[in-house]
Amino acid sequence: MILRFFLTLAARLPLSWLHRAGAALGWLAYWSSASYAAHLRGNLHASGVCAGPIHCDEMRRAVVAETGKAVAELAAVWFGADERVGRLVECAQWDVVERARARGLGVIFLTPHLGWFGVSAPQQPKAGDWVHLAATFDAATRQHRIYVNGELGG
Repeated sequence: MILRFFLTLAARLPLSWLHRAGAALGWLAYWSSASYAAHLRGNLHASGVCAGPIHCDEMRRAVVAETGKAVAELAAVWFGADERVGRLVECAQWDVVERARARGLGVIFLTPHLGWFGVSAPQQPKAGDWVHLAATFDAATRQHRIYVNGELGG
């Protein structure tokens, strides 16, 4: 009950304040857990997105802060007023979603913040129906691709 009270109170703060507190929270978690820090560094290195040690260190700092921000945003999303939460969301390329849905494809929304990963489909899948979904990232060209049943989607 007390936690809910504080989260509801935090939800009223400006998002920029929550982000600052979240970045600090991210660093607190990083510094307090050697295991988390080691996994983060190892995963970042293994991902292939770093262009060298200096770039990898910059990426690590960004990931630590952004992860903390994502956690802090949960208060705004889960306990904020619906109309305020709606103003936090934007989609710069909604036409991609519309094209995919017009082709009868499901759409997967992955958001870096706002505390959720969501899956949206044009209809409820039927039991036993399977779709092969693959996502690729080319580190050299920095291009993302999604394939649905072997065909380039979106």
